[in-house]
Amino acid sequence: HRNRETKFVNEEEIHGLVEKLDQTHTLYTFSQKYNVVLFQKFMEGNKLARIISIPKRGDIMLIDEFGSNMTLEDAIKVGYKPAYVLSDKPRSHHQKFVKFRFPKSNQLRSNTFHLIDLLLQYVSPRNIKVSEEDGFWYFHVRQSIIQLPMQMQIEWIDCLIPYIIEGKLTRRVNNSVYLDSSSVTKAVTITSNEYHTITKIVNETNSSIEEFIASAIRDKINQHML
Repeated sequence: HRNRETKFVNEEEIHGLVEKLDQTHTLYTFSQKYNVVLFQKFMEGNKLARIISIPKRGDIMLIDEFGSNMTLEDAIKVGYKPAYVLSDKPRSHHQKFVKFRFPKSNQLRSNTFHLIDLLLQYVSPRNIKVSEEDGFWYFHVRQSIIQLPMQMQIEWIDCLIPYIIEGKLTRRVNNSVYLDSSSVTKAVTITSNEYHTITKIVNETNSSIEEFIASAIRDKINQHML
């Protein structure tokens, strides 16, 4: 078009893509450099603030109870400190997740944030992914074992179980809890040409081969049910 290579896109497809991106938004969760995690609680005396943004580049941002934003650097300068120490356990090798859904809240001391603190305080931030959709925050926690103080184990399980939408929590010996995914792993054999095609698709869509295969299976199940 006018001596330039041009790709024309249907306007309806653009609106559909925008709507899809607005519905599901994956958030950057953990900064290994600064050892902070999204929604982590910081205290300065009785004043409370939480991390609200961990960008790939730029400043990590916090918000206080009065709605004022500040960078992590500025928050530390005025005396804010993490309210709890994050777990330093390495990332779990499992590719399965336990999924929690919490209603979004703007009140930094709300029950929603109390539940989130229970997760952030004991689960390794390397095992957590966060997304938001339709007024909810979704926490995807890799299948793993976490250690809890004896007095916290029952409260931790009882508080969080109502918010699980995939997977389960199982009490173990030595004051530990097993975050057990409800997923089942099955080996799939495909041709090399199919593999290269899938690889090209996931690179273009910024997803993974596992996500592509799971999505294809779900689509096939939905077609069958219809």
